[in-house]
Amino acid sequence: MRRIYLFLAVLFVSITFVNAGNYYDSIPEQCVNVTGGSLMISHINAQSGATSNGTLKVDFFGDLDLSTEFVDVLSENGALIATLSTVSQCGQEQQIISLDKDSINAWALDGIISFTYQSSSAVNSGICTGLSGPAAFCVVPVVSYTYQQGVDNIGVLSMDAPSPGTCAGNTPITITVGNFGTNQVDTFSVAWEINGIAQTPQTYYTLLDTNGGANPTTSQITLNPSYNFTASTTFKFWTYSPNNLPDTINQNDTLQKPLAPALAGVYTIGSGGNYINFTAAVNDLVALGVCAPVTFNVLTGSGPFNEQIVIPQVIGANATNTITFNGNGETITYATTGTADNYIIRLDGADYITIDSLNVVAQSATNNFAIQLTNDADFNIINNCNIDLTSTITSTSSTNAGIVVSGSLTSATTAGASGTNNTFTNNTITGGYYGLTINGASSTSESLNNTISGNTIQDFYFYGTYLRSISNSVISNNCLLYTSDAADE
Repeated sequence: MRRIYLFLAVLFVSITFVNAGNYYDSIPEQCVNVTGGSLMISHINAQSGATSNGTLKVDFFGDLDLSTEFVDVLSENGALIATLSTVSQCGQEQQIISLDKDSINAWALDGIISFTYQSSSAVNSGICTGLSGPAAFCVVPVVSYTYQQGVDNIGVLSMDAPSPGTCAGNTPITITVGNFGTNQVDTFSVAWEINGIAQTPQTYYTLLDTNGGANPTTSQITLNPSYNFTASTTFKFWTYSPNNLPDTINQNDTLQKPLAPALAGVYTIGSGGNYINFTAAVNDLVALGVCAPVTFNVLTGSGPFNEQIVIPQVIGANATNTITFNGNGETITYATTGTADNYIIRLDGADYITIDSLNVVAQSATNNFAIQLTNDADFNIINNCNIDLTSTITSTSSTNAGIVVSGSLTSATTAGASGTNNTFTNNTITGGYYGLTINGASSTSESLNNTISGNTIQDFYFYGTYLRSISNSVISNNCLLYTSDAADE
């Protein structure tokens, strides 16, 4: 769950060229000098009717050289489209971000395309210097793409229902149609297919105004009020006959989208189950989302599973729609090779995940985070797990830890956007430089409402628990046994 950042909305005068079907808008350097600050930049005089993908080119610099220091680039609808970071502090770099034409056309209907540049809480003010003075980070963005408006020109902008996270069952089929042309449109038709089978076309008598007009340029329409959505389906929609005339530009008429119902209920992992391994289960979880509580039961005798998994924020996951992995005493294990793959299970912004009764076993002597929570991974539960880092017993490296809640992907003790409201109960953690670590962002932005209870933490090299910038938390009835080889030195 991402934190809410200080937000600055800015509309700048830019250099904009709109001619011969080319849109080009360059914004002069804009900087933020607020720790964890955010900046919205709008590109004006945007034209719909993009005929191919465009680009957002960003020159940037800032306090962005560490893994916890970055700037997320968000689209108008809040979707993450890129992350900016630098090799050296305050060093200038460039990133070119592809913008798909359908998104451009949807954003440009009001004549403005906006992007938000949102820094992580570890990006500090006053570190670098921009043209206007001290800065946490600065950006110079340029948007460019080709377009054709045409006279009578409409197209399908989006499929609104069903959407990712929709349960199996009856659901409406709803799309949004927009006017890309220079004429108002008062009638148009929509043809559509489901899995390649033609459906009955429909004609609508609705005014779609031109860009900048007084009336709406888009219309949401329902093609089927109650479609029985039960399996993976390919939907295809296209518009035709605006104002009962031929559409002058056809490249933006059509939208095709494959979609499957979200996960709900109980599934099994292992040979003969719904999913052969954890990776397959997580892939569906990320692709489809959830629409009800989901439980993955690991089949008894199906392990060990030699793999590593990353679970990001999952569509539909919340306090009601929780996601549980019941390990049933089976084992997931992985041989890490360095800092790039130093985890077995990583919750990267994931919320409402429970991992229960699973053996998590390291194989390497260094670079082992058995279970890591980072990037505002909140409301998660690790319970009754056996976290085995005995492969690290003779190692003195601080790259080994059982459970890590940290603002860094490579350090167990870095402050940053790590996680809150997490519960760690009844686990046995063996080995590692650290048994369990939790790091908040700072003394004024702490990791709150955690529970660490009933755990046995043993044979650690230096720290059984390492807790920093954490408050409002329960720490009780844990047994720390400092009996490793390192302790006898």
